[in-house]
Amino acid sequence: MGRSYIDFGGQGFWTRDGYAELWLYLICVEIEATPSAPLWLRHARERWYIEATAGIGGCISPMFDSHLTDDERVRVVLGLHDEARRRVESYGEVLPREVAEGIPWFSGNYPTAHLLTQFDLFDRLLRREYIVDDEPGPTLTQDEHDRIHRYVQQGKTLTEALALLQANGS
Repeated sequence: MGRSYIDFGGQGFWTRDGYAELWLYLICVEIEATPSAPLWLRHARERWYIEATAGIGGCISPMFDSHLTDDERVRVVLGLHDEARRRVESYGEVLPREVAEGIPWFSGNYPTAHLLTQFDLFDRLLRREYIVDDEPGPTLTQDEHDRIHRYVQQGKTLTEALALLQANGS
């Protein structure tokens, strides 16, 4: 499983892709349950659902800076984060399969303690309290990231998608 750098407002952290995918998926579930979610949140949900379920290792990017453009949006996502966290805690020691049926690799029986540690990192990042990893390494532009996702959705492997991106100019 790959690792991705999750950033917001110039700060961030490295995490295993599975943790980021699970967190994003659970936030998407909460957004779906939100009556009359604003358009910006529905757009973010579309993006985050792809990030959570496409299986693109090492390239997870929620693009918080693009979606969370003011304090009210951050507050809304933190509220969804809190709801998702309560739901995860309610399962006890392990998450059952049905919690994240939309993630192909997720087979259930996943230790909640591991995921809750990641919830803490996301919480601190969204509150702009988390500073780590001065050198996150190479990052993709939004266009490059979107092109990779399209290639994968067309059935290409990540290696093939990266080769196509390079061949077609990045």
